[in-house]
Amino acid sequence: MHRTLLLYFIQFIINHFLSVTRFFRIKRVLLNIVDGIYIGKGSRIVGPVHIMGNLFVGENTWIGNNFRIEGNGHVYIGNNCDIAPLVYFFTGTHEVGNCRRRAGAGINKVIRIGDGCWLCGGSKILPGVSMGNGTIVAAGAVVAHDFPDNVLVGGVPAKTIKNLQE
Repeated sequence: MHRTLLLYFIQFIINHFLSVTRFFRIKRVLLNIVDGIYIGKGSRIVGPVHIMGNLFVGENTWIGNNFRIEGNGHVYIGNNCDIAPLVYFFTGTHEVGNCRRRAGAGINKVIRIGDGCWLCGGSKILPGVSMGNGTIVAAGAVVAHDFPDNVLVGGVPAKTIKNLQE
């Protein structure tokens, strides 16, 4: 309960009082106060943000406006990543239930984004996804499964469009 209230309070400050393209260090310091959140040195969060779960962000990563984590799972974002506006991470899902109620017991899954990735605007990352280093996710893509290093993925659901050079 204490963590939840603190997180909501800090997000309120970030979302309502700190300019979207300024005060990056203050935003990082405030978020790092919360247990289960770590924002690495040189990383910048534009805001507004909506974070429900745990978040680890490496160094020198850019997180654009309206970044969201839905669910109480963990999201790991590597070093030197660029997360465009309106990128959503969904860590929560359900087991498949019986015919009386198909959405069974709720579960949380970890999402991992490798170093040097670029997630373009409006992309959505679903529970349990791991993306390799240097991966690009095209705008509006819905990533439902893992991808290796150095690929461009896009579509709904996302598929490999192109292999990228290192």
